[in-house]
Amino acid sequence: MTERDDPAIVRLRGVGKRYAARGRWVLRDVDLDARPATLDYVMGSNGSGKSTLLKIVAGLTRPSAGSVVRGAPVGYAPERQPARVRMTALAYVITMGRVRRLTAPVAEAEAHHLLDTLRVRPDPGTAFHELSKGNRQKTLVAQALMGTPRLIVLDEPLTALDAEAAWALAAILVDARAAGSAIVVSGQAPQSAIEADRTLEVADGAVHVVARPSSAAPAAPGGRVRIGLVGVGDAIAPGLLDQLGPVRERAIAEDGSRAVVVVDRAWSDHVIRRALDAGFSIEHVERLP
Repeated sequence: MTERDDPAIVRLRGVGKRYAARGRWVLRDVDLDARPATLDYVMGSNGSGKSTLLKIVAGLTRPSAGSVVRGAPVGYAPERQPARVRMTALAYVITMGRVRRLTAPVAEAEAHHLLDTLRVRPDPGTAFHELSKGNRQKTLVAQALMGTPRLIVLDEPLTALDAEAAWALAAILVDARAAGSAIVVSGQAPQSAIEADRTLEVADGAVHVVARPSSAAPAAPGGRVRIGLVGVGDAIAPGLLDQLGPVRERAIAEDGSRAVVVVDRAWSDHVIRRALDAGFSIEHVERLP
């Protein structure tokens, strides 16, 4: 495949960045592609240059060297929270949806859904600057996700999130990836609720692809749920269950007409929705001890 045929949504070639003409290179000779329906997890210590990399990917800062080709609108959530937002959380997220050309009713409905899913409590009608740090972070993530942009860039989104919100965000990103978005998420450590297609590490100005960490993602809060599924028509194929999301255990009846899956409770709504979309009927839902 030639680069002209390459489906990358963003392509960095030989990218370098420094903030003064004779300053040190924060990044140097970076080649990176962000492709549709993939999630890249970028890790690195404070000061490593990962935030600079994400800003270049999102188009918020220009590289000092190299080239960037970007072919899609972007939804971006920064690591540092803005101090001058005077709107309510809800109004801010709706406004960002309108900027992305959502109609007013769609923007309002989607904003309510995202803020509720990410558990902005107690009231998304609170002024942004009066929210707790965690709720401000959730609001910034929500505005970045409005309209499911083809390119989603989130700089350390899990830093201030509680466990329930972290797993809710992971489920949202699973759906966005399935819809074809290219997603780039950063963090300081390899352990994350977010399941990545590729893990990158920024160190000494360079970006390296690293093996997936052997440490398992943290356990989801709330235990696990057993879901009974009834198929329609043909026997249930094991591969179809793989499409439902992060299934921990699965079993299919001998005749192929029914299946049982076990999932983390935080993923249960997501898996049930995907099962219904795939044509299953839900026979039972049981919370496990």
